[in-house]
Amino acid sequence: MYKSSSLTFVYKCSPLLLLVCFFVGRHAIPESDLKLLYAMAPLLVFALVWSVVMLKRIRSVEANDAHLVIKTMRGPKVVQYQDIEWVYQMALINPPFISLQYRDVDSGMSQKILIVPPFRSRVSLSAILAEMEMTAYIREKALAANPGYARENEPSRYLAFIMMILSVLPVIFLMRFFMKR
Repeated sequence: MYKSSSLTFVYKCSPLLLLVCFFVGRHAIPESDLKLLYAMAPLLVFALVWSVVMLKRIRSVEANDAHLVIKTMRGPKVVQYQDIEWVYQMALINPPFISLQYRDVDSGMSQKILIVPPFRSRVSLSAILAEMEMTAYIREKALAANPGYARENEPSRYLAFIMMILSVLPVIFLMRFFMKR
């Protein structure tokens, strides 16, 4: 059996933590240095956007031999492996995230969730690129239970990293603009 990281709650609180840090910084920094803080505001917005996406999708999950158990505010939700449409682990992102899409039998709609697997002890490029055991376990169970599951339907492992890089470029230009003012 595999469980998501016990630090999943911290990621759910990250938007609030970012805002608190910004406003504490606003009142702790002297008026003469506020230019730097305002230049960092676009970076805060960037971080908040990605944090809200995480907040909306991140879930605590237990994967056992029979099914997945997703912990939600309304209680545990059981997802059969045959209902999993795809699962992949995002590459070049640390801590690693597992993205999973499944068919919700109650609504008939596809749902996407993010899972934070238990952390590795060492961080290196090869460790960031390698898939974790939890990802392989869920994929293996989904392949066995769902004959329609195909690895070709999984999104690129590098998609999230590319999206983050492309979305941070305008933020960098905005920061440079505010630093010159």
